[in-house]
Amino acid sequence: MNLIIETSSTLTANATTTPISNCNSNSCTITIKFKESYIETATDLSIARTAIHESLHAILAYMYEQGLLESQDGTPLEGYEELVDSYTLYLMGETQFLGLSQHELMIDFIRFQV
Repeated sequence: MNLIIETSSTLTANATTTPISNCNSNSCTITIKFKESYIETATDLSIARTAIHESLHAILAYMYEQGLLESQDGTPLEGYEELVDSYTLYLMGETQFLGLSQHELMIDFIRFQV
């Protein structure tokens, strides 16, 4: 798995992560893009927070691609059912649910750490 981090002048959000990796026969690539104006004006702490957030999106995409969210019989692991369903819908063209599912998992992770 390859992770590419780059900047873009065309983003409307501060940053974005490709939800599905771009794969060829040798490897898969996930790209995190940061808005150029955000990088130029944000504090280091804000950039670090955004980088961590986008990295979590990348990790979830990697886990999905590698089958790490499902048991050996193909059923989603406990706690990941909604995310696996959202990826299935995303691949069918219904893209609106994936980001929400990923953000809910991030919130749950933080809630259980406190």
